[in-house]
Amino acid sequence: MFIVKRRDNEIVLRPESNEDLWHLEKIVKQGDKVRAITERKREEASGTTREKMRLTLEIDKTEFHKGYRKLKILGTILEGPEDLVSLGSHHSFYISPFETLTIIKEKWSKHELDRLKQAKEESKQPKITVTIMDERKAEVFTIKQYGLEKKGEMSLPGRGKYAETEGIEESYKQVLQIMKRTEKDKYVVAGPGFEGDNFMKYLEKEDPKMKKKVSRVKTNNIGQNGVYEIIREGKIDKILLKSRLKRETKAIDELIRQIASEEGNATYGRDEVEKAIGYGAVEKLVVLDEELFKNEEKVNKMMEKTEQKKGKTIVVSKENPESQKLRSLGGIGAILRYKVN
Repeated sequence: MFIVKRRDNEIVLRPESNEDLWHLEKIVKQGDKVRAITERKREEASGTTREKMRLTLEIDKTEFHKGYRKLKILGTILEGPEDLVSLGSHHSFYISPFETLTIIKEKWSKHELDRLKQAKEESKQPKITVTIMDERKAEVFTIKQYGLEKKGEMSLPGRGKYAETEGIEESYKQVLQIMKRTEKDKYVVAGPGFEGDNFMKYLEKEDPKMKKKVSRVKTNNIGQNGVYEIIREGKIDKILLKSRLKRETKAIDELIRQIASEEGNATYGRDEVEKAIGYGAVEKLVVLDEELFKNEEKVNKMMEKTEQKKGKTIVVSKENPESQKLRSLGGIGAILRYKVN
C-alpha cells in the first residue's frame, strides 16, 4: 500500500496488490466518501461510448473479488461533471492494484489508521509458497494476508515399481512447475514421512538454483491443516516475520488454550471482556472483524481502552479459517494478565 498524501480527513492512496484491496474492503465503510477516476457509458447519436471522469461517491457497500483482483465500491454520486452524470444516481468503482483513490471519512479511527500502516509494512514481507505432500498427493498453497490460496495439486503414484522410475519424477516435475508459477520469494516443502525429503533430492538434481529457495519442514498434517500447523507452531517464523495471518492464527490458538486450561487467564463474550478491560486486566484483545463492523462504536472504544492500559489488540479477518473458533466465542475474547472474578 502506497500512501500518496494525507490532508485532514482525506487520505490519497494507491493499492499495489490483492492484499491491499482486501485491506481497503475492511477500511472503507458505509457513509464514507471515495473519489476516483472511472468510466461511464454515454449515449450518442453515433452509438454508445465510454468516457473517463472523476467522481465522488458516498459508499453503500464494498465487495472484494480476489479472483478478479478487483475491489467493487458501490455508492451514490455526490460530485462529478453534471453534464455527464446525474448527482444522486448510483455508480460502482472497480478498483484494481495501482489505481489511485481518495478516501474521505468524518473521522478516521485508530484501528483504521493502524490497518493502513500494517498494509504498508506487510507489503514488504516475503511472499511464500507452501507445498504439502505425502506419498499420495502434493498440494501447493500461497500464504496471503487474508488466508491461503490453493494454486494446484498433483496426485503422486505412491511407492510401486513404476513410481520408482519415471512416474514419480514426472509427478515431481509437474509439482515444481506449479510452484514456479506462483513466482514467490520463499518456498516451503512440508508434510509427514519422507516424500518431502525425496522431493528435495529431486530438486537438488534437477534444479539446484530453485532448491536454494526452499525450506524443508516436517508436519503431522497434510493439506490446508498442514499449512496452519506450520503457522501455529512457529515452524517458519523466520520467513513469516510480521505476517498478519501468523499473528491472527497464533492469537486465536493462545486464546483457546488459555480458556481450556483450568489455570488459564482468558475470558470471552462482550460483557465479560468489557469488565476485564475496566479492571485493566487485558493483555491481548482478540476481535473478529465481523464483530467490529457490526458494533463499530462500542468495539472501537473497547480497543482504545485496552491500548490505553498497555494492552494489545488483534483484529482477526473472517477469511482466516481459524476465525470460526473465535466466532463460536461470540466474536471477541481476551487473554488476561490475571483472572477477574
